[in-house]
Amino acid sequence: MILTLLFGCSTLSTLDGATTLDPGEIQVAAAASVQAGTNSISSATLIPVPQGDLSFRVGLRPNTDLGVRLYVGGVQSDLRYRFLQTDVWDFAVAPGIGGLALPIGGVVDVRAPLRAERGFGEAHRFSTGITPMGRTTFAALGNGSTGHTELYLGGFARAQWAVGPVFLGTAFDLMWQPSRGLPPAMSLGVDVALRKGPFTRRRSN
Repeated sequence: MILTLLFGCSTLSTLDGATTLDPGEIQVAAAASVQAGTNSISSATLIPVPQGDLSFRVGLRPNTDLGVRLYVGGVQSDLRYRFLQTDVWDFAVAPGIGGLALPIGGVVDVRAPLRAERGFGEAHRFSTGITPMGRTTFAALGNGSTGHTELYLGGFARAQWAVGPVFLGTAFDLMWQPSRGLPPAMSLGVDVALRKGPFTRRRSN
């Protein structure tokens, strides 16, 4: 129980906006961030802890893609659907589930972000949105188990630059925990991605 509650730490960083991959297109990304308020030690001391992510996405059909992320100790998956595309903005939802397992327990996250994204010129894009999330921490004790659930609500801001098939990004995430009255959780990170596949010219605004 102590190990799970103190060191259980999933990832908060946002690596994608609202613009989905084309069918058959793939993207591989790596990210590094510092995150605070993601476990009991960080919440108590307000000291950020490092986090690393490896991400893989594939376009399934128009306006829909699937992503899988590996981070230190855990895994996360989401299905992104772009439900609206205007002359300026793209809007998408990306519900997902993830978690990590420890010897005596684990952490499970369920989140359903709403994202908006727009372009500035040929190479620059900006995205933002809101992210409700539920996180359940559980531990096995003898013949029983115990745990608790935290509800988060927050948002993010993300900027991305394209250099050919390479995409450089930075994102800031801030998540409040109104159900427990704890300090906000945050993440500040950078990432680099490589895309390959049946490219089509993307709209720039």
